[in-house]
Amino acid sequence: QLPQAVVHPKSTQDVVLIGKLSNDSQYERITFSPRGGGTGTNGQSLTKGIVVDLSRHMNKVLEINEDEGWVRVQTGVIKDQLNDAV
Repeated sequence: QLPQAVVHPKSTQDVVLIGKLSNDSQYERITFSPRGGGTGTNGQSLTKGIVVDLSRHMNKVLEINEDEGWVRVQTGVIKDQLNDAV
């Protein structure tokens, strides 16, 4: 099955706007499905509705804190990209 549309948000503000739209009563029959790095094997983002693809623009490693052992990434980052950064 193919989605009705795929959207590629460029910022957190875009994601917030999409979330607000998805909560609007005129879109209540449409499924909004997030897609991160696209590495899952279970078809999580397969939908007849709208795919919110976060891999194109929201794929940055934002912060690495080696002292405390944590990183902050955007949702489209994949493991290999993160491993290369650290």
